[in-house]
Amino acid sequence: MQSIDLFGEKLYFLPLGGCGKFGMNLSVYALNGKLLVVDIGLSFGSFPGQELLLADPRFLVENKKKIAGIVITHMHEDHIGAVPYIMPLIGDVPIYAAPMCMSFLREKLTEFDLQDSIRLVTINRDEPFEVADFKIKFLSVPHSVPEAKALVISTPFGKVVHTGDWNLDPAPLVGSPLSKSNVKAALEGAESVLAVVCDSTNVHQSSPEIRESQVREELIKLIKSLKGRRVIFSCFSSNVARIESCAIAAREAGRKACLVGRSIKRMERIASDHGYFTEINNFADERKIKSEIPERTVLICTGSQGEKNSALYKLADDAHNFLKLEAGDAVVFSARVIPGNEKAIIELQNKLLDKGVKLITSDLLPIHASGHPSREEIKQLYDWTNPNTIIPVHGDLVNLFEHATFAEEYGVNHTIVPRNGYAIKLAPGKPELDKSTQFHNGALTVDGNKLIPLDGAIQNDKVKAVHDGIVFVTMSETDIKDRPYEICEMTFWGLFEPSQAAEQEEIRRSIIALFNDMLIQRDRSKDVASSVEEIAKVAIKKVFSGRRDKKPVVVSHVLDLF
Repeated sequence: MQSIDLFGEKLYFLPLGGCGKFGMNLSVYALNGKLLVVDIGLSFGSFPGQELLLADPRFLVENKKKIAGIVITHMHEDHIGAVPYIMPLIGDVPIYAAPMCMSFLREKLTEFDLQDSIRLVTINRDEPFEVADFKIKFLSVPHSVPEAKALVISTPFGKVVHTGDWNLDPAPLVGSPLSKSNVKAALEGAESVLAVVCDSTNVHQSSPEIRESQVREELIKLIKSLKGRRVIFSCFSSNVARIESCAIAAREAGRKACLVGRSIKRMERIASDHGYFTEINNFADERKIKSEIPERTVLICTGSQGEKNSALYKLADDAHNFLKLEAGDAVVFSARVIPGNEKAIIELQNKLLDKGVKLITSDLLPIHASGHPSREEIKQLYDWTNPNTIIPVHGDLVNLFEHATFAEEYGVNHTIVPRNGYAIKLAPGKPELDKSTQFHNGALTVDGNKLIPLDGAIQNDKVKAVHDGIVFVTMSETDIKDRPYEICEMTFWGLFEPSQAAEQEEIRRSIIALFNDMLIQRDRSKDVASSVEEIAKVAIKKVFSGRRDKKPVVVSHVLDLF
């Protein structure tokens, strides 16, 4: 199979993450021998040892000398979270971002002691900047986090609009609305664009259900209605408008608002430094709020996605240092469920209900507004940009294919559903997905201070051990002719309850008996020392398969005593 040359005089788009699964957004543009990287994000796993997931950066590492720059569209973790993990592998490459996003990134890098080793370039007032032959202009877009940016990327072949996350809220509580005049100004008179690489999160939604200003009104009504109850409120810590709405609702109801959780306090501090939270005087100290009358307070907490180290989870587990939940408290979830977090959220909500709290979610009341575009809004962007090609990104395959179908129905000349690792030639000529070469892609997970493949040996062993347990077996030499080895120690992990001691001993005896029989009947042409470990593994797996329908991981050791 002939491989393509990404580094010639053609314009390519290469997704390494964010296509086919939510999160881990990482996109690459290639032009004239240089690479432009857009976003380096995380995703979150639910299996132990797989809490943090990121796109495999091997392609970037192998071509790091060709990377001209990295642009971050906004400060959500699925777009910025993997920067501290991947940048040390890439080296001296500048990162471009808007002011508040850059402040957030600096703090994140400080946690990894990387604040002085990475070049950070702050882009103010949506001013244009150049990265190799890419001329880039930020286009401010409404989203559920301040200072979200779409990118207008000018190339010798035309302009590409990379939307990032966005919507068309006509009156956002944070930032300015996106209008036709804003878009046309960013396009600098271009009547059409070469391609729009577009957010597909809400493509199945025909029109916006609710806007952020309506959520504020609903929260004011809700908190006023919860008389006699303490209110615990949870939303995404990056949603500055929502946090401010809750604080305003608390004030309107004669309550004190208190921020609980490290990430939400950090966001409040950064946002305040950049001129946000102007309608809020201050938040109460969580160490002092416990002395206030509970029904006169609102606790604004991290934990809307069921994160086990969050403030809300600690409250549900009676593990918070200062605060304690009481029966009758009202817990409000004001956030959407990120795909993959369903189980964790249900587990948290079950814990809360078991404590006798009143649970209120956005399924019951209109207390969450999406930061992503509906079909109606996507169509409006098409009208303003007149794209030759649509490349849907950000979503599962069902989102991407639905977006492509919608674009075709609209009448876009070309729609291409991207796949991670496959380059799309945008120009010159007809745009097309090039299937001749699959560039390395995949998912890594954070294991201690190392990045390891999600489908590699370490993770496979962990998954196997969790599901089927482990048997540690030690064998020693004997002076018995037919049985030159014997099992002298066996330890079981994850296979028996303490009350199952009798069954454990019975299975132990069965394994030893089978091991001895197999050793006697072994192939005498083979060296016994080289086969004894395999005989032990087969015996253990056969007994457990027959008795427990399990095939545990076997860790064996042979002691040579003679």
